[in-house]
Amino acid sequence: MCVLILAACGGGSGTGSSAIAPPPLGFAYVSNMNSGKISAYSINATTGALSTETLTASLGVGLYSLTATPNGKFLYATNQHSLDISVFGIDHATGALTAGTPVTVGSAGSTNMGVAVDPAGKFAYVLNREGSTAGLIYVFSIDQTTGALTATGSPLAPTGQWPTSIKLSPNGKFAFVANHQGNDISPYTVDQTTGALTPGTRLGVGTVVGPVSVAVHPSNKFIYVANSGSNDVSIFSVDQTTGALTAGMTGNAGNFPVSIAVDPTGKFAYVANQNSKNVTVFTINQTNGVLTQTSSVAAGPTPTAVAVDPSGKFAYVTTTGANPNPDSVLVYTIDQTTGALTQVSSALADLLAASIAIVGQ
Repeated sequence: MCVLILAACGGGSGTGSSAIAPPPLGFAYVSNMNSGKISAYSINATTGALSTETLTASLGVGLYSLTATPNGKFLYATNQHSLDISVFGIDHATGALTAGTPVTVGSAGSTNMGVAVDPAGKFAYVLNREGSTAGLIYVFSIDQTTGALTATGSPLAPTGQWPTSIKLSPNGKFAFVANHQGNDISPYTVDQTTGALTPGTRLGVGTVVGPVSVAVHPSNKFIYVANSGSNDVSIFSVDQTTGALTAGMTGNAGNFPVSIAVDPTGKFAYVANQNSKNVTVFTINQTNGVLTQTSSVAAGPTPTAVAVDPSGKFAYVTTTGANPNPDSVLVYTIDQTTGALTQVSSALADLLAASIAIVGQ
């Protein structure tokens, strides 16, 4: 999920002066599953604080996952139960969303899950769960002017059982899918001209249990998988020619990890743990990708997703709770030496905040 930008200015004339608020660092978007609406916020460039939310309907049923194009022009939202993906244009000045035409994904009885965009912003990939035993990846080309999606005609790429999360490597050469019920990871090579995916060998049985979230290291050399069934993070090294995965060590997380993010420098990883109501902080060995847990921070009542802004200064965690605890987005500063998180503010979300995307101007 992501990008950034900043600036500042002020001035006046005569005997007085008036400060001009700096432009936002960027914008944050949160999917709210129970209300079917997307919360939009501007990000304060100095503090990372979020503005009061503006709500936009997803135009579908069962709003689930969000992703944005790298240039911050378009936002996509999967709708689990209406078998489509919503398309939005992003106003670079205000962050406001303008709805485009939803695109059908899948067939009767299936469910849309994760969505990802390639680093060049040319293709979108949507995970579609067929029942509970098989899944497919749908590939769409992105209109660079309108953000509209068009099916490419590429063969649908098969995944394992119940695909949940998809991420592409920063160099755009590979894609990786976490298969929740299959307890494995599907790697793919990406045709960067057509967007087509070629499956590699699925890996992970005995290594991953209930995988739900994937993150790729900025070096393209490692991927990290949050395992909700074993309360840990699996580490895989990536063959830079074929994209094949080799299992490495695991890192212990909290209780029921559901989301993982790596900071833009590749120095730190963050895991949101739903049942232990916290975020685990890891440092990353730049040579072998090994994780070392250094701290944790409260993120109650029920954290659902974690994201880091592309400047690497702030982390954001969506958290949900029954009344009187409202859904919210927690804002943390990141210690640039240790990666430790310090909560500095929060903002209200809507109903059942599920995922977050951060976009720059």
